[in-house]
Amino acid sequence: MEKQNNIILAPSSSQVTELYKLWRENHAGRLSDFYKFLTSATDQRDRFLSGLENKSEFNGIFIVNTFEL
Repeated sequence: MEKQNNIILAPSSSQVTELYKLWRENHAGRLSDFYKFLTSATDQRDRFLSGLENKSEFNGIFIVNTFEL
């Protein structure tokens, strides 16, 4: 069996302002706190992202997950 060594990158989105507004409905913090939230793999982040549309793209050994409203 071939071993997969894909690297999953932090979530990306072209709708950062809209996602930040959605996040602020239930969280306190600045935009820098939101970025830290998105780049830290936590159960809270997974729950937040699970309600969004997700598109996964493979770029070599990288997996890019793009989230939109």
